[in-house]
Amino acid sequence: MSSFTQVAKQVAIDSGRTIRSIYYRLDRLSPEQRADDALFVQFYERIEGELIENLLKLYPDHSFYANYHSGLVNQSRFSWYVGLSGAENFRVGSSHFSVSIALEMDGELQSAVIYDGVADKIIAEASKGLGVLSEDEEQRVRIGKSDGKIENSFMLTAISAKEDDISRFTKMLRATKAQRILGDFAKDSALVVKGQYSAYYAAGFDVCTFKAVQLVAKEAGFLVTDYRGSEDVETSGNIVIAHPKLLKELLRALQI
Repeated sequence: MSSFTQVAKQVAIDSGRTIRSIYYRLDRLSPEQRADDALFVQFYERIEGELIENLLKLYPDHSFYANYHSGLVNQSRFSWYVGLSGAENFRVGSSHFSVSIALEMDGELQSAVIYDGVADKIIAEASKGLGVLSEDEEQRVRIGKSDGKIENSFMLTAISAKEDDISRFTKMLRATKAQRILGDFAKDSALVVKGQYSAYYAAGFDVCTFKAVQLVAKEAGFLVTDYRGSEDVETSGNIVIAHPKLLKELLRALQI
């Protein structure tokens, strides 16, 4: 992996102590505190702020983008994206929560890391042109087999209360073998890349997290498009991550 990826990996791991210190105290919260949006925003700001601060120490002239902090934009070729995924899971005490860090240079993704701070485990790390490593540095992710049949597929997705989302979800329940909603965009995508699920689709996603997801998926050999098959995912606001053999049939099934 590249030196930038190694830095992102270490910065992510360093955030684990803060993540765990918050997570293992959540059971002390009252129902009123658990429902307090402002309290959890403070938690997420603390985690995100630590990640940005540690990157800034190393790269003070780079640009940074995140959800809970205003973008720090410099005249630089380098842009870092920091994402927190599975925030609602974290809030209810589920460990299906992750941190992601991605780096762009001149608009091209170079490095990505997805980190499980509760388990203190790197889920995936990727460097442009060097592939994806999973969990330990000896295990390189390689795209698995697919028969390309939607009826044999196991899907991960996210769903809102919008009518189109509900209609699409209902249609896909009938078309696929099974669907699951796990609630962590980054980790869910990594499960697809590792071959545990056939594909991921969703209408809506966090752009900062998407940067890491995109590089990890593409470096593992998966295709990343919107519901119409375009690679301009950020403009459309919907996403599909799928094996090349499955993509065409999946896109057809997603139309409503």
